[in-house]
Formats: sequence, structure tokens, C-alpha cells
Amino acid sequence: MADLIIIGGGGHGVSVFEAVSSVGQFNVIGFTDNHAKAALSRFGVEYLGVDADLYKIMSSKTSAVIGLGQIESAEPRMAIGKMLVKKNILIPSIVAASATVSHFSAIGSGSVVLHKALVNADSRIGAFNIINSGAVIEHGVCTEDYVHVAPGAIILGDARVGMGSFIGAGAIIREGVKVGNRCLIGAGSFIHNDVEDDQVIRL
Repeated sequence: MADLIIIGGGGHGVSVFEAVSSVGQFNVIGFTDNHAKAALSRFGVEYLGVDADLYKIMSSKTSAVIGLGQIESAEPRMAIGKMLVKKNILIPSIVAASATVSHFSAIGSGSVVLHKALVNADSRIGAFNIINSGAVIEHGVCTEDYVHVAPGAIILGDARVGMGSFIGAGAIIREGVKVGNRCLIGAGSFIHNDVEDDQVIRL
């Protein structure tokens, strides 16, 4: 099994660790975080140091996945992702054992698809996405890089979600709708018209 480091040991890092453990393809050798006693430490995962030291820890055969969540801004995740790419670190995508991902879809590097999520045929998930527990990505959907689709959110057929946007828990994006870059769609929202860049929509 390939060695893997999880970047970020908080709540989302725990979810990523569980998803990684469910597929049995990686040996998690530890996590980085700015707090040694972050949540992931309770699961027996070794603390390796702060995120900024990651490139010093990595070897040429070690992979990394981002375990840092995203709500208000994708910037912290973007900074880590750019560093991983710059340092030529191996960046796998992670698909939990109970998730369903069509063979006719594409998942970008560094993206994580958590338990019970569905990615249907002809969908394209960008790099460093979070497709959270129970989310539904229907046919023909395209999400750009650093998108977070929260638990139970539904993105219907042929919709588009721009870079760095957050789709809240239980939100529904109607078929064919375009959500711009860096948008925040609040939990439970129903989006039936296009959304311009940098918009915040809440119930």
C-alpha cells in the first residue's frame, strides 16, 4: 500500500481518514496540523508537525490528501493544493467504499468523495473537491477546482459550479444552472437561476 499523509487533523480530517481506511489502498503514516492534539490524534494517527513543514516530511513515494474543510473561503485549501502541485507531491483522489462514482465520470486529483455520495455518469469533478457524505452529483454536472459540496446537497443534471464555491448541506442546484466562482450557497437553499461570482445566498 502507498504511504499517505493527511493535511489537517480536524473534523473533516477525521472523515477523510475514515474514507481512506474504508478502501484499504493507502497506509496513513500520519497527519499535519497546526495543533498536535487535533481530533485525528484521538484515532491513533501519528502527528507529524505543522502544515508548513509538510514538504520536509514527504518522500518521493509518499502521497498527500487535504483533510481541511471549507465553508467561508477556499483560500486555505487552495494554498495547500498549490504547494502540493509545486512540490510535485503525489495527490490521489479518494473515494469512500460506500460512495458510488460512475465509470463514465471523471474525478480530479486531490478530490475526496465521502460515504454514500453519488457521482453520476458524464460528470466532471475538478481537483481538490470535497463531495461530502450523501451528496448527489447528477449526470453532466461540472464542478471546477476547490468546490465543496456539503452533506446531502443535490446538484442536478448539467449544472455548473465555479471554482472555490461552497454548496451547503441539503441545498439543491436546479438542472442546467450555473453557479459562479467563490460563491457560498447556504444550507437548504434552492437555486433555480444562475448565480454570479462571489455571491452569498442564504435562506
